Amino acid sequence: MQKPNLPQPEGPRAIFAAKALEVAPRILGLGDRDPASPTYGCFDRAWWHYRLSDFPSAWFQSAAYYLFLLHRLEAGAANPWRGRGRLLDWSRAAVGFTLSIAHRDGSLDEAYPNERSYCATAFAACHLSETVLGLGEGLGERSGEERGEELPEGLGRLGGWLLRRANPELSNQEAAAALALANLHLLSGEARFREGAEAKVSGLLERRARHGFFPEYGGLDVGYSSLTVGLLWKYARKTGSKEALAACRAEAGLLEGRIGEDGSFPAWQTSRGVQYVYPLGLAALGSAAASKLAAGLAKGIAIAPGWLDDRYVTGLAIDYLEACEALEEVPAA
Repeated sequence: MQKPNLPQPEGPRAIFAAKALEVAPRILGLGDRDPASPTYGCFDRAWWHYRLSDFPSAWFQSAAYYLFLLHRLEAGAANPWRGRGRLLDWSRAAVGFTLSIAHRDGSLDEAYPNERSYCATAFAACHLSETVLGLGEGLGERSGEERGEELPEGLGRLGGWLLRRANPELSNQEAAAALALANLHLLSGEARFREGAEAKVSGLLERRARHGFFPEYGGLDVGYSSLTVGLLWKYARKTGSKEALAACRAEAGLLEGRIGEDGSFPAWQTSRGVQYVYPLGLAALGSAAASKLAAGLAKGIAIAPGWLDDRYVTGLAIDYLEACEALEEVPAA
């Protein structure tokens, strides 16, 4: 398929859209999109195509949500992928394949077989549940019991595994798990998922109050903190949590002071050294940091999704697409 010729973007939303859309052919190329293939829906190309690894890493399966957002994004002629039905077919296939490789206890592997990775399970559950919600599966004017009947088989097991575990040293992973559980409550009506999400958010807020920021291994990391803000903002929006929203605003204000006018910041001084910013939460909250990031992207200074390797390109591109949607709702200054 010929790579679309995108116009020169102007303004934060157009810039974020362009950077998220330009990696679409690359992300599509990672996936097995042949319905007749036994690995249909797998996006770990090193495993399904080259057989360079012993197992399929669940980390790549976030492509399910990227493809759904790519199909949905309103970006005028700048999004030639909008409305292409096959994107949704591949998105559903990615959901199904992910659930097929989960362990019986609901956990997923990222780096090695039988790892049972909290990170991979939290983000997979988050992105898969967002995809299912977006596709309209399990929603509507029905009782919780009826909605639970339409919860994709296996997705509830991922949530059940997350309920029994935590990783409080890494705020972004706890935020992803909380959002996943909140989504599973919306899909199933099961109180255990709502209560589990609330418990994880309570822990996040308590640790932020203690440290003055969302900690990553005990310190502030601008990149992962921006990811946490976006995830927690989505949680607050879905649940109406004023406490979570207030924490997001406070963290966004902190990050705004750390990010320069060209979107750069001293990553070497942060706890994990992440050099890029996730824009969703900043854009949704109307933070000037989002405009700073867009300015840096336009100048080729700030790190865009296309700069990252195959393991991380999809997650950052998802955040860019969601930032575009959030900016649709933020009144112009």
